[in-house]
Formats: sequence, structure tokens, C-alpha cells
Amino acid sequence: MLDSFDRQATHADMLAMTEKLIAEYAGRIPAGTVIACVARSREHLLRTGVRHGLVPATEASTHLRLAARVPSHAVA
Repeated sequence: MLDSFDRQATHADMLAMTEKLIAEYAGRIPAGTVIACVARSREHLLRTGVRHGLVPATEASTHLRLAARVPSHAVA
């Protein structure tokens, strides 16, 4: 189980990662969609038991979800 400090660190890291993804997909995917994908990815990983490395695993999963939503003609 994560202690209070680990939860705060994970929360801050998750926020920073979400902001980074919003900036990365700006102009191609709405921020709300990015946030929803992050939330879905995180919840899926938590349900499957992922605790350590949650932020990088969430980022990787979210990238996959978002890549499926980016129009093929969009400029990276």
C-alpha cells in the first residue's frame, strides 16, 4: 500500500504527465478527451493491480489510446 508521501508524489507526477500530454496533443485532440483517456488508462491499470510505475504505465497506455484518436492526416 502506498503511504501518504507516495500518494502525493504520484498525484503530482500524474498531474504533470497529464499536462504534458495535453500540450503534446494540443490542436489535435481536445484537452477533455486527453484527461478522460488518462483517467481510463489509470483506472484500468489500478484494477489490474499496477501500483509501482503507475505514472509511466499510464502515460504509455494513454499514448496508445490517443494515437487511435488522432486523425491520420494530422501533423505530429
